[in-house]
Parts: sequence; structure tokens; C-alpha cells
Amino acid sequence: MTGRVAYLLDRYESPRIVSGPYASPASAEARARLHADPAYRELRERLARAGVFAPAHAGYAWRMIALVGGYAALFAYLAAAPSLPARLAACVGLGLVHTGCNFVGHDLAHGAVARRAWLTALLGHAFDTLLTGFSFSYFRRSHTLHHY
Repeated sequence: MTGRVAYLLDRYESPRIVSGPYASPASAEARARLHADPAYRELRERLARAGVFAPAHAGYAWRMIALVGGYAALFAYLAAAPSLPARLAACVGLGLVHTGCNFVGHDLAHGAVARRAWLTALLGHAFDTLLTGFSFSYFRRSHTLHHY
């Protein structure tokens, strides 16, 4: 990121970008006001009791295994040089697996898969950066800002 853009982002204050790893330092006061709001605290507590913030480890584990297995199987099938219709079908399958990997990367960026930052980064880079060719670090920052 260029120096001018970083300078502007660090000084940008928005009541909507008040928390998270990419919040502006200028938003600290707005973040403090939000966290002091009793209605906000009550909402967070109710959502936590309902399990909204709990990661879904098992659901994502089987999905990730299936996606990696799908990539391996479909690329191995393509390497066997099947007929043109079979190759086209494998490419459609790879497109679906690729989209599934992007969805996993999206959920990783939201913290829905794991609580440990190192594990989230490792899996995010494996599924987004390595398998789909889209930078997980870039996606994480831009998508988090999009939500705020």
C-alpha cells in the first residue's frame, strides 16, 4: 500500500469502522462509545448465548477435506487425458470446488472456522492463496472493511 493511502486510512474516522483488526486508530473513541452502550452489550451477550459466535469446527473440517480431495481427484483425472467431454465435466467440477474453497476462505476471514489467529491465517492462505490464487490477506482486509 502506498504511503499516502496508508496515511489516509490510519486517520479515517468512521462510526461504522470501529473495531476489528483493520479499524482506524482514529476510531478508538467511537469504539469506546459503542462498547459502553448497554444496548450493544446486551445484544452481544444474547448473540453469544445463542451460539452465534461459536466456530463450527466439525462442519468445516469435513467440507475442507472434501474440497481438497475434490481438487486432487479432478486434477488427477485431467492428467489422465480423458476425452473432451470428460475434460469439460472435470473443469465444471473444478469450478465448483474452486467456488467452495472461496466460501471457506470467506468464512475463515469472518472467524467462523477457528479462534486461533495462526490457524485461521494458515487455512485461509491454503484455501484462498494456494488453491484459488486469490490473496487471503488482501481479501481479509478489503472484505472486513466492506462489512464495516
